[in-house]
Amino acid sequence: MLSVLVLFILVASDDAVDSVTQCPEGCSCQVTSDNRQLTVGIHCSQSRPDVDEEQLYHQLDSMLSADQFVEHLTSLSITNTLLTRVPASVCKLLNLTSLNLDHNRLTELPDNCFTKLTKLVTLSAAGNAITRLHDGLFHGLQSLVNLQLPSNQIATIGLRLFSNFSDLTSLRLLDLSDNKLTSLEPWPYYRLILGSEISPVKINLAGNWILNFTNKLNFRFRCGMKRAWGILDLSHNVIEHIMDIFDGWNLGDPYLAIICMSPFTARSPGNGQVKLILAGNYFACDCIDLPFYKFVALFPRNNILNSVRCRADTFGKPMQAISLALNKFVCEQPNHCPSSCRCEYRPANVTLHVYCSAANLSSLPLDLPPLPKSYVKYKLDFSNNKLLRRLEYRQYFVNTSILDLSNCGLTEISMEPLKKVARFSLVNLKPGTGSRVIVMADWLAGGHTF
Repeated sequence: MLSVLVLFILVASDDAVDSVTQCPEGCSCQVTSDNRQLTVGIHCSQSRPDVDEEQLYHQLDSMLSADQFVEHLTSLSITNTLLTRVPASVCKLLNLTSLNLDHNRLTELPDNCFTKLTKLVTLSAAGNAITRLHDGLFHGLQSLVNLQLPSNQIATIGLRLFSNFSDLTSLRLLDLSDNKLTSLEPWPYYRLILGSEISPVKINLAGNWILNFTNKLNFRFRCGMKRAWGILDLSHNVIEHIMDIFDGWNLGDPYLAIICMSPFTARSPGNGQVKLILAGNYFACDCIDLPFYKFVALFPRNNILNSVRCRADTFGKPMQAISLALNKFVCEQPNHCPSSCRCEYRPANVTLHVYCSAANLSSLPLDLPPLPKSYVKYKLDFSNNKLLRRLEYRQYFVNTSILDLSNCGLTEISMEPLKKVARFSLVNLKPGTGSRVIVMADWLAGGHTF
């Protein structure tokens, strides 16, 4: 009896498709059946000048309203058409498990439509012109496994669309690659916690314009929260600092957060439950990310920085971030840096460099930028200042490890400044015209005098 019914449906469908009034002009329609599922494929040429979008919409709507489709259709493909909106009849196809709307001209997805299609397993609308995804768009689709929306113009996503972990519980692939997103809420966590070792979740956000990581969801990560399984692909965006993710999403200390989310084991160090892909980004590679780079240095088998490059303006040319030595990190310290000088904090060497060489100094600066840490020391380069004639004591000498006063115009030197200094690694006072020479501070510390 079932086979007879299916045969009847197939014959009726073929008759409908053969009718010019059913299959729209400029389109090819194919109806197939495997005795269990009824599939309709509709492919229309976008280059036909005689095809009107409004007419096409109504013809498709009429065709898909046929009883045999409403009652039995499980797979529908409408591709390469001029459609800017989804035909209303699609929302009545309650038995659909697969809906393909790729390469049309859709500018939005309809309200109160997909929520009725509760049997959907796959929904694809790649290569359209969709600009936003609003809250509630996919609510109740607990059977949906694959949601593919790449190569659109999506710039905004409803705050609650993907952040309800009790909704879309079967979703394992979410593809939003090559869209126009510029910021990202921490909703990927709510998707990834639904994954498992045997059924991970993949979220593809590659090829967007993501720079900012916002937290209107008020998310706060804590160790002991439900673990996540899967892949978060943020490759080929415009991310400048990985610490923007930790700070923006309130993940806390990067060491603790990474260990909690992706535990490192002796068997597979660096292979955690969440794989973060950052390839193709050009990081600033400055001190903002230093805590993360220190962590990576502790676990060299971690591949999170593979194919990540440092921007050319940081080191003069692009370079692989994974090859960057920690002593290359330079942190600018603009506050209270003396005029005509350059101040850099080099955390790997625990020194704050003050470069005032050839700065036309006539006296030593009164103040320097404050030390970022108590154990950091100043490295002072006051060389090549011909107008500098007196060596006067400054409070910052107490926290100075290296002082360079070579090729200055020193003619008057008092021992008092040096006696009050804790200890210099080097005092370099090569004589300029009329200058006296001061040698190693260790020699001075031993009680020697001139």
